[in-house]
Amino acid sequence: FLRIVEEIKPLTFVMENVPGLATGIGKSLFLHILQRLSELGYHTIYDVVNAADYGVPQGRKRLIVLGTNHPDIRLSFPEKTNSNPSLSSELPPWKTVRNAIDNLPEIKAGEKYTNDPIHTSASLSETNVKRISQIPHDGGDRTSWSEELVLECQRK
Repeated sequence: FLRIVEEIKPLTFVMENVPGLATGIGKSLFLHILQRLSELGYHTIYDVVNAADYGVPQGRKRLIVLGTNHPDIRLSFPEKTNSNPSLSSELPPWKTVRNAIDNLPEIKAGEKYTNDPIHTSASLSETNVKRISQIPHDGGDRTSWSEELVLECQRK
């Protein structure tokens, strides 16, 4: 990433990585990156953000670094739009996958929903459809399958 910024010298950039880069074993490398960006004339800010705080139906923490070499650009992170439902907050609770897709119609394997181009289902064999149908609603694995659906390699 640093090499690309050095070569291209963009006006602004966003870097995304695992939170551990800014702590523990990755911290010295991260501090070196920030120092080098400063030497190149970039002002940076960073934070570990949770995608769920911004309306994404997934709890996913990522290290985000924003940078610019333009003196008039003031960097800031956007205001959070959602919050952990277990905390008292004025913001709406985190969205769930159910919130995001519950209004979509059920489709069969291999079908596409014409009103939403990304609501598609992979083509599956009849056997795999049976396997999926035998997994409990609240989670499970192949131990939930009837004996005839278990592969020989999975019996060991």
